[in-house]
Amino acid sequence: MAKKQITIDGLAQIIHKEFRGVDRRFEEVDRRFEEVDRRFDAIDQRFDGIENRLDNLSQRVDSLERRVISIEDILTEHGKILRRHEQELKSIKRTLTEIKDNRKEDGMKIINLEKRVSRLESKIFA
Repeated sequence: MAKKQITIDGLAQIIHKEFRGVDRRFEEVDRRFEEVDRRFDAIDQRFDGIENRLDNLSQRVDSLERRVISIEDILTEHGKILRRHEQELKSIKRTLTEIKDNRKEDGMKIINLEKRVSRLESKIFA
């Protein structure tokens, strides 16, 4: 078997050739990393948009919660008023019934009571 001798120039060419192959591989890896970076940038933008929409949605929910509480307070107060009117109306009707049952002919009292009933009914059913 004959020994093959390699010159320095030949060795340099072999190394240069191998490094070009490695360089090409690194360029491919760099290109792939750039693609991955672009994808992550796009994902980051989408997440930013989602975060903004969630913040906006959260503010809207908070606003709606405050409005619902306000409406509940108003309805509670109106319920109290209606119960007071209902009690007064029942009282007036009882008085009218007593007057009619006792066959009292107090016309003015009946007229005044009927006016009170009409006013209350118009308040309740308005």
